[in-house]
Amino acid sequence: MWGAQTELDARTTQEVAEVNASGRPPVVFIHGLWLLPSWDRWAQVFEDNGYAPLTPGWPDDPETVEEAKAHPEVFADKTVGQVADHYSAVIEGLNQKPAVIGQSFGGLLAQMVAGRGLSAATVAIDAAPFRGESCRCPSRP
Repeated sequence: MWGAQTELDARTTQEVAEVNASGRPPVVFIHGLWLLPSWDRWAQVFEDNGYAPLTPGWPDDPETVEEAKAHPEVFADKTVGQVADHYSAVIEGLNQKPAVIGQSFGGLLAQMVAGRGLSAATVAIDAAPFRGESCRCPSRP
């Protein structure tokens, strides 16, 4: 594993077990920063087309928006590396390499997972920039 040992929550552990039991190609969806898993419609499209989707949250994500509003501190004090380690742990629990799809900050995490050699294919939708990059690049000669 890439970083410190990451313990997966019961929901994610169950989801990984179901995907493995299905034998279908897995697709892992990674949501952006300050969000909860929101890939339900996309996951259904992939499910309907023979894939086994996983929509795990970030480490310690609350189950509901109400819980998130009541305890916003659970989103704090996580490094990008820790979140990438979490998704690496999810993927390492699978029987086959998944396609990984991430949006915004999730797109950056998807690229990090791909860089670790853990995905069969990767899609980064409007990915957050890597350190040192800017969305507004100056003109170059």
